[in-house]
Amino acid sequence: MSNDVATMRPIDEHGDDLDAARVAAEWDALMRRSAVLMRHFKEVRLSLTATRAARELGLNRADALGRWLRQQHLPPFVPFRDGVYVVLLLELHERGAKLARWARQQGHYESVYYRFVLGATGLVRTAVVELGSVRMKARLLREWAAHLGASR
Repeated sequence: MSNDVATMRPIDEHGDDLDAARVAAEWDALMRRSAVLMRHFKEVRLSLTATRAARELGLNRADALGRWLRQQHLPPFVPFRDGVYVVLLLELHERGAKLARWARQQGHYESVYYRFVLGATGLVRTAVVELGSVRMKARLLREWAAHLGASR
């Protein structure tokens, strides 16, 4: 994210004045900054652990991944992975994909993803769908602000 983000007022995902362009710009900047890791998040792999991700990045252990995430001013692995996956699932839904069909293609029952979304967000799937991807991104950016703001 750019250095001027730190001086902007925090994003309120519940407000009527949500600036979708600003949320998109900040989310895109975050995705660019984490591009090395994002190539492992292109598909929703609920089994992706910090250790496995570390090894896929050429690091020896999960704690090395944690250090790398802190150096890059990114959130801790599990909340970051889960947040990105929730946004990916929301974007699939918004493009018209049916979760049940998609889950079967992934070799899972859709209930696995419903439970995942509930665990990751504290919200049932219908509430997450009502929020939409822009508001979910805004919520995640606000939750991760302490990690992302360290790049100021």
